[in-house]
Amino acid sequence: MEILTHQKIRDKLLHLIIFFVFFINFNCHNKGFSSPSEQGKLYVVKDKAILRTNPTIYSFEVAILPRGEELKQIQNEPFQESERRNWFLVETSKGYKGWIHKNFISKNRVEKSNEVENNYINKPEIVAKNLIGSWWEVDYIGTSGFRNIKFEEEENKKIIDSYEGKFTYQFKNTNTIKGIFKILSDGKIEFDPPLPIGNYLYLIDTLDGSRIVAKIEKDQKKEIYFRKIQDEESTESNEE
Repeated sequence: MEILTHQKIRDKLLHLIIFFVFFINFNCHNKGFSSPSEQGKLYVVKDKAILRTNPTIYSFEVAILPRGEELKQIQNEPFQESERRNWFLVETSKGYKGWIHKNFISKNRVEKSNEVENNYINKPEIVAKNLIGSWWEVDYIGTSGFRNIKFEEEENKKIIDSYEGKFTYQFKNTNTIKGIFKILSDGKIEFDPPLPIGNYLYLIDTLDGSRIVAKIEKDQKKEIYFRKIQDEESTESNEE
């Protein structure tokens, strides 16, 4: 009689273990990105998707990513606050960390497009129409950076006709450089005198407006983004 009781206990324990294992596996398969077997790599599904400092469309950009970019998922679950769900914390191949909306990623590998730097706007007339105004650096830490550039038309000379004008560059509101800029035939913005961040800047169209990009020649992995200040209040995006 005592042996039969021990047998029943062992059977019940075995049933509980089988049920527990089944329950864990079922949950993993139904949590999509949260499954340990799936979590780890994500892929960008749209060109010029934006990696942000916080899980909201109003936060600053960390980087602008091409379609097919492989991302490392840093945490299992998206942001938990109800108004900010469906954002994922990731790291790029260049080491940038930030938040990206689920609409722009997939757990399935996506065919790579050209690098973002090959998607600069190369039509000088489009650059000319969008350039005039004040542009502020977007800092990956989450605040506006120290640099700003103001583009202005010269007296009696329209930028859309001449493709040139005057600029004022400031760093920390102390170091100021003034000079002339020209929009070249390939859309590059050339500065005279050259800027500390490079002699050429580029205009790029992102999912929520235009940005100016400076590529640091001494470090090809480093890019600096500038955002037009008046764009900030009128930003529209598909990130909903």
